[in-house]
Amino acid sequence: MVIRRGVVVIAAVVVAVSLLVWFLARGPKGGPEQQIQRLIEDSIEDIEEGDVGDVMDRVSASYRGEGGSRDELRSYLRALVFRGDVDVKILSQQIAVTGEVAQVELEVVLVRGGLSGAVEGDVGARTVRLDLAREDDEWMVVGSEAD
Repeated sequence: MVIRRGVVVIAAVVVAVSLLVWFLARGPKGGPEQQIQRLIEDSIEDIEEGDVGDVMDRVSASYRGEGGSRDELRSYLRALVFRGDVDVKILSQQIAVTGEVAQVELEVVLVRGGLSGAVEGDVGARTVRLDLAREDDEWMVVGSEAD
């Protein structure tokens, strides 16, 4: 059986590209800023979908912040999403990482029912500050405050 050289080269290229894609997909999670950015994006998506439990998976057991303890934060978030349809828009954000801790400042607008359904009192911009720390190789929210 004669195998053409071109077929072997094409097969080798396909295998190499497949391995590269697989490696990049399983590769490092990015730097701290990218990891924190992903945490923020995932948390916003979870709030908009009403998944308080998933948000709380990113909050440290030692959380102390606006409103008190981790349990009090969970209650606040449940009350927020209970009425349904919360859209979260980030107007600006700053992420500052120092070793194993980070501070995030977000200017956030919460809109209930989407912009078209907004009524007075539903729309408000707030500045939210988050304190994060590395716990078991993951970034966790350890504190927060809002203006």
